[in-house]
Amino acid sequence: STAAATTLVLGRHENVLATSTYDFLQKAMRYEFVTTRWSFLTSMLSFIAGIAIRALVEFNLFQKGRRKLAGALFFCIFGLWSHLLSFVNSTLYSSPNMLLLTWEVMKLMFSKAFVKPRKLFEMISILSFCISFIFGIQIIVGKKNGTTSMNFGLVMKSDNDNDENEIMEEIRLGEEVAIDDQSSCVTTTQWNGSGDDASPGTTMDTMPPQ
Repeated sequence: STAAATTLVLGRHENVLATSTYDFLQKAMRYEFVTTRWSFLTSMLSFIAGIAIRALVEFNLFQKGRRKLAGALFFCIFGLWSHLLSFVNSTLYSSPNMLLLTWEVMKLMFSKAFVKPRKLFEMISILSFCISFIFGIQIIVGKKNGTTSMNFGLVMKSDNDNDENEIMEEIRLGEEVAIDDQSSCVTTTQWNGSGDDASPGTTMDTMPPQ
């Protein structure tokens, strides 16, 4: 990270002894090394989970008739997610698995926030995570009571109704334009001859001047 490169340039770790670069990063820049690695790995896994959620919502796979498609998509993405998580756990070296690495990041963040010298924005970050966790618990509790799923179903139904209304409005506007185009045409017929011997000749559709 940029912070680690800056501390190296300043030469603050001349007395640190390490057998490898990896060991040096863990000893001299534990916070920067662990948080950067954890952030990259979790962002990769979160990106895959976000793709799955977007597909479920975009194609309305929560509906009753599309649950098989939702199951196929979920287990496919979950299989890829598990494979990547297994590979990540085998290459962490600093921690046995991602769960313990996450616990290590939390301890480092708490030490930065509440151990002197305290960091103000680190404290704000910790408090924001705690508030988000509280809201998550409320969502889970509401879902068990049936309120969340019912509200989600109402939102999905409202979105579908809005889509149908937009389609019907586009069809209606298209019909009105077609009627206007037809009514604006003037049919003229040229007659051959005169009097009783006159006969219809060429018929032309012309547009009136705008």
